Amino acid sequence: MSVETLKKLKIKHEVSTSGTKKDMAYGLWTVRGSSLNNEDLLLIKDLLPKKTQKEVEKIIKTREMKPIINYRGMWKAKPGSPLSKMPRDELIRNLRLFRNAWEKITTKNMDLSNERLASETTSDLRSLLKFYYSDAAKFIAEDYLRKM
Repeated sequence: MSVETLKKLKIKHEVSTSGTKKDMAYGLWTVRGSSLNNEDLLLIKDLLPKKTQKEVEKIIKTREMKPIINYRGMWKAKPGSPLSKMPRDELIRNLRLFRNAWEKITTKNMDLSNERLASETTSDLRSLLKFYYSDAAKFIAEDYLRKM
């Protein structure tokens, strides 16, 4: 694995780690962990400590053996129209749907109260919603759903 490939992964996953290749790979793992897709996990696996390599292998195997088909509202594919064209009320409605699903399943407060959603700028709402349509949110949701 080249340093350039690791730098691209850092940019892709918004991680600001530096150092040797092993340091960068471990930084990616530490910050993003199981929210990385299988391909990216396989790319960094050999640079991680042995114990972590086994954990990565277990995650990949579990994803293959127990695929999640029904995300129960915790994730869905991004709609065909871009988020930049979505009106404010639709952004808030979608965020409430995600919030309600995540809070019900995880029993954790997502800090997205109706008051907060009403006070956020439209740009911030788009940013929040972008996460729920992301692959990272998909993998995090899968982890929660497999534990049920």
